[in-house]
Amino acid sequence: MICDTDTDFLGKLAIALHHNFDPCSVEYMYGPSALEVSLRSDSGGADVLLTEIELRGYNAISIIAQYLKESSPLQIIYMTPKIEYCTEVYETRHCGFLLKPIRLERLVRDVQRALRLLEEKKAKGIVVQRGSSLHILSPQSLLYVESHGRVLKIVTDSEIIETYDKMDHFSFQLDKRFLQCHKSYLVNMERVKRYCGDSFLMGNETTIPISQSRRKIVRQQFLDYMGNAVSPNK
Repeated sequence: MICDTDTDFLGKLAIALHHNFDPCSVEYMYGPSALEVSLRSDSGGADVLLTEIELRGYNAISIIAQYLKESSPLQIIYMTPKIEYCTEVYETRHCGFLLKPIRLERLVRDVQRALRLLEEKKAKGIVVQRGSSLHILSPQSLLYVESHGRVLKIVTDSEIIETYDKMDHFSFQLDKRFLQCHKSYLVNMERVKRYCGDSFLMGNETTIPISQSRRKIVRQQFLDYMGNAVSPNK
């Protein structure tokens, strides 16, 4: 996601991101209200947010401090022409501070750092918020996730945790071993005991359905992942 009130700048920034990061999906936001709405809705599953600090009289640092959830994997990069913000940004979690006019090599450096931190966060543990408490789960211990509207049932080797979250937001904490095979189910491919074409049999003997519309792509992704997992070059 990129947020700024200067539409010309946003267009140029998007071109630079598409040119240097492929594939790359860019969502535009043009002011403080859009930024607040996006953060309230768990940032729409985005990986990285690049935002101007001054947004029509509002301060993006304050907005992020108020609305960014502690469990969110979103990586923040601030942009501004004013060096004096270099200390205020430490009021929030962030991984980059870019002075305008932005040099391309610094943009690429900070986005690469954001993506690397995101992968490291995924590898370290999965954060599940339930009420005021946070659960840190080992990715390997997670068998599958089941969605019932706004409630997720997270099934691990030792426990079942229910939390209020959306599947698309939760899935952005996960690495490539996890596959969404149905709008209501996501599985850990390393914990699949048997692939049956229209379902997965998990290690705990639970059968997880594969939706008909996803069977072709699920089959390909599963075979590709398992092929890479057993490759002697990996």
